[in-house]
Formats: sequence, C-alpha cells, structure tokens
Amino acid sequence: MVGLRLTRNNRITRRPEYALCYSRGRRFFTRGFVVFALARPGEPFRAGMAVSRKIGKAVTRNRLKRLLREFFRVHLKDMPPGVDVVVVPKRRLEVDSLNLAAVERELLPLMRTLAARLDSATDSSAPGAEQPRAMARKGRGSGQGHGRK
Repeated sequence: MVGLRLTRNNRITRRPEYALCYSRGRRFFTRGFVVFALARPGEPFRAGMAVSRKIGKAVTRNRLKRLLREFFRVHLKDMPPGVDVVVVPKRRLEVDSLNLAAVERELLPLMRTLAARLDSATDSSAPGAEQPRAMARKGRGSGQGHGRK
C-alpha cells in the first residue's frame, strides 16, 4: 500500500535523540506503557521504542517491537506532527497475550491528545501545567555499588 511506510524520517534512530526525549520530554502513563513525548515544532512525527531485557527473552522483546512498529506504521497519518515519542513498556506487561488491537486501545487515545497536552505544558501561563523534569541518575560514580567480590 502506498503511504503506509514508517520511513527513517519518522523514526528516532540515535542515542542522543532518545536522551533528549527522556530528559526534556513529558511523561505519560498508560496501563502497560510509559510514553515520553517531546515537542519539536515544524518537524515530522517521530517514534522510538526502548524495550528492556527485563521484559523477557529476545523473541518476546522482538514481538513487542514489531507490534509497536506496526501500530505506528498503520496510524502514522493520525499522529501529531512536530512530536518525538518514545514508548517504553512496563515490566508487568503481558506481552504473550498482547495484540495490535490491545496496543491500539491503549496508545491511540493518548496519541490523539498528545499535541494538545504538549502545547499546554509549554505554555507557562496554563494553570497546573506540569513542567518536564530531568531524570537524574542515582548512585553513579559514588564508589558505593554492587561490585563483584
């Protein structure tokens, strides 16, 4: 089909781009995912995913990544322009019973309201607007750790 490709322009591909989304973006929570979103006015929508080894073995992680890529590919035309989105599955997510319809039920409503929520967060006059927070690393370089003996 024409127009249903998730091209390189619509993917977050580099580590600094992920780091920027984590540090300056807003966090949104669903039942099974944490979604980091960063406004980038004038740019196309871009999606990325970070699936930890805590989710399961490679087969499970790859299946989840395929489902997420398919979700973004099918719904690319519905995604808000000028937004970078990184989807991180929660550890308790039941990947074995997950299908595209379940991913759509969980992420599509959030994606549809994402642009409005990001605009209200960048407007400092909006009452109760949550400001993005940088995620600090704890316990790094302090000499205390879980080293091997």
